[in-house]
Amino acid sequence: MKDNLILKTLRIRPFLFLIVSEFFSQFSMNLFNFALLIVVFSVVNSNAAVSGVVIAFTLPALIFGILAG
Repeated sequence: MKDNLILKTLRIRPFLFLIVSEFFSQFSMNLFNFALLIVVFSVVNSNAAVSGVVIAFTLPALIFGILAG
């Protein structure tokens, strides 16, 4: 029953395009963040700097996500 509902929903083309674009957007953003962590660690060789970068892209998402949600 659920599978049929999911397939029925994915047949709506604008919704399918939205889901696919969201997937690629999230994938590319997380890949960019991972690459940024690798670059920061290779340049600075400091775990604290990597932690600062993680906080820099996580904290605004938490704050604005809570306020927007």
